[in-house]
Amino acid sequence: MNGGAHALRTAPSSSPRRDRQYTQSVGRALALLQAFRPTRPSISLTDLARAAALDKATVRRLLLTMKEHGFIEQDAATRQYTLGPAVLEIGAAVRLNRELREIVRPIMYELAKRTGLTTFLGVVAGHEAMCMERIESASPIQVRMWLPGAKLPLNCGSAPRVLLAHLPEPQRREVFAGYLGRLTLRSQVNQRALVRDLHRIRARGWEFAADDVAIGVAALGVPVPDRAGNVVAALSVSGLTHELGNPSGPRFLEELRRAARRLSPQLDDSSFRFAR
Repeated sequence: MNGGAHALRTAPSSSPRRDRQYTQSVGRALALLQAFRPTRPSISLTDLARAAALDKATVRRLLLTMKEHGFIEQDAATRQYTLGPAVLEIGAAVRLNRELREIVRPIMYELAKRTGLTTFLGVVAGHEAMCMERIESASPIQVRMWLPGAKLPLNCGSAPRVLLAHLPEPQRREVFAGYLGRLTLRSQVNQRALVRDLHRIRARGWEFAADDVAIGVAALGVPVPDRAGNVVAALSVSGLTHELGNPSGPRFLEELRRAARRLSPQLDDSSFRFAR
């Protein structure tokens, strides 16, 4: 199914500095970026050091690195620092992502209404599957998982497995080498069995997954290709297992395929690729 992995994992520490995965230099650089505001677009080294609670030498090193990557600029005359063009590029990506979500929502709303199930649109993000959009049905029983921006292992859930089945071979090998996840005892982590599953998914063009993200919950997913036939996303519906039928004869497959065909042209442009 398309559940949110975050719903099944231990909640992160409230203080990122206690997490061994926390990178102090990245945190400090982000603190400097957050010091800039529309009302304060230009800041001195002294004020930046004060805002980030760092010494000037550390701030100077961080600013030099961010300047090299286009995130910071410095006025030669005033020596004041401002945000660079790389920040604008990231902002554009956020806007494009929001615009795309606005485009796909009507189709996904209609699918949720027709099936009575929660609807998801997933894309590949690194070695995981990220939920780009999620539309709840009117059912009193909701699948409160895989919220927009949340990620799942590519071997768990219908949409992630569809995406994994259509990954280029080098990327698939990377996933197999160290990014398989086990969310329940039904999660498929046996590589030979998973390879067989992926061949089957590509051959029939859909995937039914049950109990591998959350027990009692299933999902049905199909690929969403661009005009060249490249799979750029996966569309799925999810609910209680009995609502979707069984793996040999799942319900709502035609409704899902029709919605995917309508979505396909909406995702077939450069802005979608940039938004990912």
